Amino acid sequence: MFDARETARKALHRAVEISEEKRRKGKRRTAAIVTSLCCVLFAAAVITGPPLGVRSDGGDIVFISEDQIPRASFLMPDEDAAPYEAEWRSEGKTIAIPVYEDIIGSSESNSAKTELMNPAENDCWFTFRIILSETEDTLYESGMVAPSMCIFDIVLYKALEIGEYPVDLIISSYELEARSLLNRISVKLNLFME
Repeated sequence: MFDARETARKALHRAVEISEEKRRKGKRRTAAIVTSLCCVLFAAAVITGPPLGVRSDGGDIVFISEDQIPRASFLMPDEDAAPYEAEWRSEGKTIAIPVYEDIIGSSESNSAKTELMNPAENDCWFTFRIILSETEDTLYESGMVAPSMCIFDIVLYKALEIGEYPVDLIISSYELEARSLLNRISVKLNLFME
């Protein structure tokens, strides 16, 4: 004998099972897509190197804040850069970063002697930004410095009294043609104001 209630119950039960099965498959598919995307992003990070906007700070990774990134108005060649000569050795597609020395400044003239150089072997522009480590106030920001060029004298944006100031020298590299950001590094230095 035909039982309509039993048939309806079985049909409803089967519909719920099908719905649950589709939901589980959808979750598995979503999980697979998310996992694949994470793998692709991880592989891209490994291939391209460290992300922009970080600096090495004595072995620790420190994120650079947005206000420490050079602004687009500074993406012009720096008129104060002058030629220099030095020997550098590098193999492959690398960006040569010279050793930067502590900076000696004059509190009287609010200027400083530096050697902010972009090695001749580089195939990129450099920009330089000097910030006070404690307050993150910008003391100086250069325009774009071409390979083989160096900035020897700078005028500080902020008057400083005689003393020693820990500073971060943030060096950003840009493609020669497109002028798009390649990488960024931060170097800890001291600024001695005399």
